[in-house]
Amino acid sequence: MMRLTTPLTQLDTTALYALGSKVMDKSGNEYIYLLGVASTVAGDAVTYNGAYATTRLVANGKGPVAIAMGACVASTYGWYQVRGLATGITLTAVVTGMPLYSTATAGQLDDAVVAGDLVANAFAYATGGTNASCTFEINYPFATDTLS
Repeated sequence: MMRLTTPLTQLDTTALYALGSKVMDKSGNEYIYLLGVASTVAGDAVTYNGAYATTRLVANGKGPVAIAMGACVASTYGWYQVRGLATGITLTAVVTGMPLYSTATAGQLDDAVVAGDLVANAFAYATGGTNASCTFEINYPFATDTLS
């Protein structure tokens, strides 16, 4: 792991770190440096590819999942959380301990069971409200768009 020299919420117009670089904070939460995508807001769930470019997660999405630390829009670079207690956005109220699923609303997760839309290794850590910030527990979450 490298040493972080900028705030996790900082957005960069030129890459200050190698894409895919990882850092850990004092609490043990882990982050990855990625290229943003249009309309991203802090707390959005995104998928990313081998080139470390992001797509806001929607139903039927596929790939590793991370939570945006800032409004990392197109042509900007920033940190995304991949492990630990993360603050994300929920579509509707969620119940503590429930697994999380992608939704038709880009970037938002929910605990409503939808076949194929499970975000593996992501759980509601605290009860959250509709279209509100919620604490998630994540451990390298991923979406496969499969039924099992």
